Amino acid sequence: MSTLEHQTIGLCHEFGYVRSKHEGTLLDLCIREGWIKPWEVFLDLGSGDGKVCFAAARLGLISYGIELAPELFAMAEQQRLSLGLDNPKFFLGNYFPREYRLHLPQSLFVFTDERDQDLREQIALSSVDVFYAYLWESQIDPVLGLFAGYAKPSARLIIPNCFIGITGFRKLAERHSLDEITNYRSNSDAIFRRKGQL
Repeated sequence: MSTLEHQTIGLCHEFGYVRSKHEGTLLDLCIREGWIKPWEVFLDLGSGDGKVCFAAARLGLISYGIELAPELFAMAEQQRLSLGLDNPKFFLGNYFPREYRLHLPQSLFVFTDERDQDLREQIALSSVDVFYAYLWESQIDPVLGLFAGYAKPSARLIIPNCFIGITGFRKLAERHSLDEITNYRSNSDAIFRRKGQL
């Protein structure tokens, strides 16, 4: 484990912090295959140190990240400022809209404080073309529900550590009316599209 990983493990409380390892490769594949296109709007749900957002921006996407942990948000923002970049942009807050949080299980780790008060004014979930979410098992159903309820038709959701093997994962995706575009790399990554036309 690198020093950075060791220092930041646990910054996200009970979930911990996991650095993305192949984000550039996965996003590059998505562009090569035509699943996502440069200049589309990209949002990393739980952007951590910003690594995925920087990779998306390098590939030509308009990149945003929402992070709940102030320490990780500060790391990403500091790197963005030190590089003098306007793309990506990072926001501190909760990606679950306040009204959606009321329906989440109490066991799911989400904040209900006021720090994301103006987040919805900064970036509307309905304007995003490509969502990216590294999920823990307890987050799968709420995030699929968020995507199905707030994303525009034909938006895509990239899950790099997909729990395809867990009982009922495909049923959850079907229940939320999501079509799987692809599944590769030994069931570790998946890309879903919200049904419907723009």
